[in-house]
Amino acid sequence: MAAARKTTQSTPPPSGGLRILWRPKLWAALALVAAVSYGGHLAWQHFSPTIARHPQYQITVDQIRITAPPPWVRADVRAEVFRDAGLAGTLSVLDDRELLYRRVREAFGFHPWVAAVREIKSDLPASLDIAIEYRRPVAAVEASDGNQIAILPIDAMGVRLPEADFSDFERRYLPRISSISGRPQIGERWHDARVLNAAELAAKLGDVWGQLRLVEIIPSSHAQVRGDAQYYTFD
Repeated sequence: MAAARKTTQSTPPPSGGLRILWRPKLWAALALVAAVSYGGHLAWQHFSPTIARHPQYQITVDQIRITAPPPWVRADVRAEVFRDAGLAGTLSVLDDRELLYRRVREAFGFHPWVAAVREIKSDLPASLDIAIEYRRPVAAVEASDGNQIAILPIDAMGVRLPEADFSDFERRYLPRISSISGRPQIGERWHDARVLNAAELAAKLGDVWGQLRLVEIIPSSHAQVRGDAQYYTFD
């Protein structure tokens, strides 16, 4: 009788996923990478405010380039924005970009000569390029306030411009909008519909104003009514 032959069955090699699970060195390396990354993140959060305030990354007024202002803007827009918005020593190219751009856009947007900030670009080590659209004077409002009469330049949107940037001759040479009382602050828009409509009219007549030897636009004191619509007339 033949002896029974004992067969041995070899254990199958672990699958690819199991091979990874049984590699402690690989897991240790991954854990080390994760720890280093997390530690670096914490270190950056702790030290980034100090690094951002380093002079190398600070954005000063001289490191901001803006669109060249037109001839009628005589103010130093860049310096005035830095002064009035308190930006000196508070801007860094390492700041959060969205927050940095929003701060700069709002600061320049408040200047009475700035109609819009079209684009902002930052560059290392520390500089900003800002594309600005400037306001253009189209008329001057002859506004009375009590016993005083002032000639106040405005743009086509009825925004009061800094009259100190104009000579007396320049203000008087602009198309005049007469018979207006009250006045907004510099940089604010007039809420009087007569001023807004007259400013729009002056802007449309700007190219031929001198040729037609026009002097002033006089709005009616009361609105005309036609159906549900109200409007002013102008001489």
